[in-house]
Amino acid sequence: MERGTQLYWPPELRRYGLPGYALDLPGHGKSGGRGLQSISAYARLCWSGLNLECTAYLAGHSMGSAIALLSP
Repeated sequence: MERGTQLYWPPELRRYGLPGYALDLPGHGKSGGRGLQSISAYARLCWSGLNLECTAYLAGHSMGSAIALLSP
């Protein structure tokens, strides 16, 4: 089964003229390592390194959308 990667997003971000981040989650794409055990664990990991001081719009596909819904 092919898993989604960060390479899916750059064309969409450019189309809408938005700056953004696209990432490969642990166990997906080129990130290596093992996947995490829960959606909430992925959400904590995604937000732990970001210090956003602006409005942010989150988007995701499949599991990424569940992660975006759990954002703070």
